[in-house]
Amino acid sequence: MAGPVYYEAVVNISLNEDWIVPFTYGYYATDGVTVIPVDLTGSILKMEIRVAESDNEAIISVFSPNDGIHFYNGDPTTGQFYIAITRDKSWRLWEASFVCDLVRLMPNGWQERIFEGPANVSTGTTR
Repeated sequence: MAGPVYYEAVVNISLNEDWIVPFTYGYYATDGVTVIPVDLTGSILKMEIRVAESDNEAIISVFSPNDGIHFYNGDPTTGQFYIAITRDKSWRLWEASFVCDLVRLMPNGWQERIFEGPANVSTGTTR
């Protein structure tokens, strides 16, 4: 994995279902309890899954605002979004361990890797 990155994540996907996961991107206030959301206005979020990090092409690619990464109620100011890798995209995967990351492309041109880690794909029990 490239680095450094602030968060590491393990993504577990079953081929027999859609992978839909909610996120709130934010940071803790000084009280250590209250979450202050990061305003994602003007940002594009992009997640890719590859066999190996050095591969030129991603097997799965989803991005905001309407191709697999969606802001709740269309409002990026809350820092809330969800990633949906549906079966119409996941058919390209097979049972194996891949690599993935989630990147934020900011309106000022900066790029921030939010998380990275393995994407473990299983067949799933219920078919």
